[in-house]
Amino acid sequence: MESRREILDRIRSYVDSEIPAAMEYLIGCDSMAAMMHFIYPGMEDDEWRRMMLDCRSVDDFFDICFIPAARRIAETSTTGVSCDGLDRLSAEEGSLFLSNHRDISVDAGMLQLVMRENDFPPFEMAFGENLIFNDFFVHLIKSNRLFSVPRMTDLGKYARYAPVIAEYVRERVARDVSVWIAQRNGRTKDGADVTEPALLKLFVLGCGGSQQQALSALNIVPVAVSYEYEPCDLQKVRELFIKRRDGGYKKQPNEDFESVFTGLMQSKGQMHYSFCLPVSQEDVASVCRDDRVMFPELARLIDRRIFKGYHCFPSNYVAYDLLNGTDMSKNVCDTEYRTRFNQYLAEKVDALVGELGEENRSELHRMFLELYANPVVNQLAVD
Repeated sequence: MESRREILDRIRSYVDSEIPAAMEYLIGCDSMAAMMHFIYPGMEDDEWRRMMLDCRSVDDFFDICFIPAARRIAETSTTGVSCDGLDRLSAEEGSLFLSNHRDISVDAGMLQLVMRENDFPPFEMAFGENLIFNDFFVHLIKSNRLFSVPRMTDLGKYARYAPVIAEYVRERVARDVSVWIAQRNGRTKDGADVTEPALLKLFVLGCGGSQQQALSALNIVPVAVSYEYEPCDLQKVRELFIKRRDGGYKKQPNEDFESVFTGLMQSKGQMHYSFCLPVSQEDVASVCRDDRVMFPELARLIDRRIFKGYHCFPSNYVAYDLLNGTDMSKNVCDTEYRTRFNQYLAEKVDALVGELGEENRSELHRMFLELYANPVVNQLAVD
């Protein structure tokens, strides 16, 4: 059985003293070469390897690898990344950013870019342990301020790791280092984002005092991430369809890796982040009964703030209109946009019909529409 120290060392991100050894390993990996050629087109191998070997801290690697990679992804796969609500944050205070989850890498990666370009310090990011594909990813991820969380489906391991993760998150925020974590286990497949109460319960494990005080000290900031074109939309609809048809879905080997790559490179149109109203002490107190936190109620409070924070794009309104026979999109886009979006959906449906059958065309089309329309549905429900 692993000790608490061994679990912490397994999950945590690297510290500065571990960076030189990680760089020595990474420069010998073909995957690192491909990544650096993407980040720095035309740069000779000797030059980027020398840059990496000169790294002596997490900050050094963040500046030569993570942020330039995020900028390149933004330039090549989006038409712009915007944000609002930064006035709700303090650059000197740690927060727990709790975000809806649409993409494995882009949700948090582009958020780091947004924060950097607005002079906020970097934050640490939680990621699923299932995304550690090999030693290359171990060194790359841990050098980039990511720490790992086991999937909740592995209950035995999760029970052992959860108290250590909770303490790690509380300690980082107490030291004024912000942390990002997705609101749920796995990406939303239908565009209807919901916070898992069990995740909120995680943060108070082993707190040794009042749950209410522990949650309040985290300074939870709900973050709504919105995409004009949903990352991995085809893969999400396919998985959801098969799960509904067969009662379950079994991932293929390398499917997680392919999802990471597709999410990074697929055209996403506009992206927007909204930093929603933080969860205050009064908010936490409002969902307490006899000093016990009602985690489902707290989850619903966070969901409402994320729904309200959505930046709904014309794609969302066009999908909503097609599902409901309304004409909301006429105020946000023209006929040409609606035609382009319809053509985009038709191509996606065609790609799936070849595998899943012509008889399922209408159902697949409806599922694509729901994926794009549900942000509008949820926002209207809050309003």
